[in-house]
Amino acid sequence: MTAPIMDQVKEAVDFVQKIYPHPPHVGIVLGSGLGNFTDEIKIEKEIAYSDIPHFPVSTVEGHKGKLIFGSIEEKKHFPAPVPYTDAARNSAASPK
Repeated sequence: MTAPIMDQVKEAVDFVQKIYPHPPHVGIVLGSGLGNFTDEIKIEKEIAYSDIPHFPVSTVEGHKGKLIFGSIEEKKHFPAPVPYTDAARNSAASPK
């Protein structure tokens, strides 16, 4: 039986926080074609999506599939090149 979604989220968060315990100031989600932006980041830690419990793994060709922690101009950032799904796109487009 699959664990309830919030239990899965907690397990994923706990896993990431054990590897990188510092709270980020900013989160950046990179879409298609923006992966080279990570070249501008002083990378402190990378976590493969496949290592994170319950985390979706990208099937997009060329997608690095990593959660990257680092800084830009000494500011802590949390760039996350994650797959941009239709559900996320629809959620972002719907009025609040």
